[in-house]
Amino acid sequence: MINVKLAKGISSSGGSTVQSIAKWLFPLINLPCRANRVTLDNLRAFGETDPTALVATGFLMPMGPATHVQAINGCGCGLHEVVRIGRGPRARFMTSCVIDGVEEIQRDRLRQWFVNDLQVGDELATAIKSDGKCRAIVIDGAWLIGELIVDGVRLEIFLARESDVDRISECVVPSRAIVVVADSVQRTWDQFAGVVKLSDAFSFAGPKPVFQADRVRSMVRWEDGTDGNVFLCKGEFWELRHEGKVAYLKDSVGMGYLARLLAQPNRVIPAVTLLASRLGIDPLQLSGSSGEVIDEQAREDYRGRYLMLLDDMRLAEANHDRATMERIQLEQDALTTELSAAFGKDGRGRVKSDAEKVRKSVSMAVTRAIEKITVHHTSLGRYLDVSMELGGTMVYRQHEPMDWLV
Repeated sequence: MINVKLAKGISSSGGSTVQSIAKWLFPLINLPCRANRVTLDNLRAFGETDPTALVATGFLMPMGPATHVQAINGCGCGLHEVVRIGRGPRARFMTSCVIDGVEEIQRDRLRQWFVNDLQVGDELATAIKSDGKCRAIVIDGAWLIGELIVDGVRLEIFLARESDVDRISECVVPSRAIVVVADSVQRTWDQFAGVVKLSDAFSFAGPKPVFQADRVRSMVRWEDGTDGNVFLCKGEFWELRHEGKVAYLKDSVGMGYLARLLAQPNRVIPAVTLLASRLGIDPLQLSGSSGEVIDEQAREDYRGRYLMLLDDMRLAEANHDRATMERIQLEQDALTTELSAAFGKDGRGRVKSDAEKVRKSVSMAVTRAIEKITVHHTSLGRYLDVSMELGGTMVYRQHEPMDWLV
């Protein structure tokens, strides 16, 4: 955890005059707790005890009282469970420990707040682009906050907790990603275009963070691929380099599919995923099935349960109960998977030809692209022809190590 102090003040009109946002902005988003709760114990670790300014700016949202507190007497328990005795303003709160015995806990120590991740991400996204908004790509772990042009190539910028950096590789092409992490992170990742510390990516000398674009560019490990293998889109054309020969081909759907496969060698990628990525939709919308997947009664049961989950989610959001929200989200995702497999976009039951159409469409696009490449770059076309396995699932089978700039 970063040891920082919050410089703050409240104006006579009640507005926040918080300075040096970085001093507490990233410690909040880098909390080790997956439920993203902040207690007074956490704030003390930041060097702060008053959450007023953080609540006023929307970065913290009040929650119900904590059910556990950190052990502070060196007993080795880590956490102590809180037991409530009585109700109302006269209620007392106690903890029990086999070493320290029973101890009364002041009500104020049980106060806790929910970290508004999107508000934190939006603050940094706005620093990159005035109307920027962040978008979660890993729940409670990684957010897309903007983009940066480096040598004419657009790289996406992500904010991530240390524990979720590797998961970004599952969602995007790593060589096109810049990841911003906390200053305390000591690990290194070689698969990304760059992994940058928060204080290098942003300046916090004023009341708002300022994105340091030139500094980030200087820290990106970006190569133009002149002496290596390149499969790179530059506007309406693709630059192809292989075995010392260069070719430029006009953009096509199949070229994009090939780039995605080359970026993830030996990884099986469903054809529906490739098509969905190009269309910008959920792959589940394209998942086919063999005949009617579920009967009418099962459909109604699924719908009823989903509506109940929506009500539960609204209640959990109102209580800022992140743990319950995550549990509901998992069940919603499972139900969505079942329903998406059962229904087409028109609401009718899916038929088995859907998946076959996707397979044929993607396979034909890749095949045509390889044929076109062979005409203009024979050695590359032949290499792709023997390395690409096409079908319902596709994979770039790399038999010998080979780096690609894509």
